[in-house]
Amino acid sequence: SALIARLDHGRSPLLSLLHSPAGFGKTTLLAQFHHHLEGAGEAAAWRALDEDDRDPERFVAYLTSAIARAVAGPDPADPGTETLATLLNALSTEGAPAFVFLADYPLAQTRQNAQVIEWLLRHRPQRLRLVVAMRGRPAFPVSRLRAEGNLLEFDEEDLRFRLDDGRCLFGDELDTAGMAAIFDRTEGWPVALQLARLWASRHGDTPSPFPGFTGSASEMAAYLAEEIVAGLPEASRDLLLATAIV
Repeated sequence: SALIARLDHGRSPLLSLLHSPAGFGKTTLLAQFHHHLEGAGEAAAWRALDEDDRDPERFVAYLTSAIARAVAGPDPADPGTETLATLLNALSTEGAPAFVFLADYPLAQTRQNAQVIEWLLRHRPQRLRLVVAMRGRPAFPVSRLRAEGNLLEFDEEDLRFRLDDGRCLFGDELDTAGMAAIFDRTEGWPVALQLARLWASRHGDTPSPFPGFTGSASEMAAYLAEEIVAGLPEASRDLLLATAIV
């Protein structure tokens, strides 16, 4: 709720950027903020990107469609008839902000698509509010937006769970010593805390201080393999394999 409040109060910047490694809840936060805006009757469009969107023509088409939906509100008559330039002109007039969410942007990030985003940000449409989630830093420049106060930024330190968040997550499942131990081990990494909670429920007792939950626990190992290692470049995976014995 505190992060939603920050996004809501900071809705004036052109770009809201959430960047952190996997498992910090970027997409979850975006989805919650999108739901919050829709509940308030705000114009907001969601686009979940994937590898197919690396094609620049496809990327521009979907971006145009998302902006058209945001401009027209929840029930656009025909969002496919406007060009991106026409929509930017519409967004440069007075009016309510139009939010465009780009989830999983790294899956579609290429040099050409980064240039599209850079072009969009350079035109500074008065009503446009772009909300982007990604791992790592963007390929499009944001330093000028930051200096102008046109950037709202969240990183892993903002998204990391605190002890109060852990108490909400675990409830009465953990005593004070167990909570301190699991936070010391996970450093507040949200997905690790959630997997630790599932691990604890599977083992049927209240672990204090979680002696058996490590990176080799089946839940944690599967997540690391599927969400971290699988997404690395092939050369990095080869290096990990070659050095694992060390």
